[in-house]
Amino acid sequence: MERAIKRGAVVLTFDPLLVTWRGRCVPLSPTEAQVYAYICRRGRATYEELNQVLANNGANPATRSLVLGHIRGKFRQIGACCPFERLGMNMLRLRVDPDEHGSTAPVIGLTVPRYVIAS
Repeated sequence: MERAIKRGAVVLTFDPLLVTWRGRCVPLSPTEAQVYAYICRRGRATYEELNQVLANNGANPATRSLVLGHIRGKFRQIGACCPFERLGMNMLRLRVDPDEHGSTAPVIGLTVPRYVIAS
């Protein structure tokens, strides 16, 4: 079993870093997944923090808006809501769709099977 974070309809696992929405894999690049994971863990992030996440993963911080746009587009492509909203001039807050029980509350410490065989 693997530890995961669940926020509404989104489940984030860490080994490997994988984001799923209502059981469907969100096709994020490794850099996009790291940025989304940072926002998901904290619930919000400043642009300066995201620039540091990008730099730590070998990406140019100047590409922040492009990376965020790709993440937004990939979530919308599978039918999810926009994954974050802007707070003021330099911060984002996580947005998630409700899960099957109508909850958007975070569940930290959740365990999920490491390997799931798709039928």
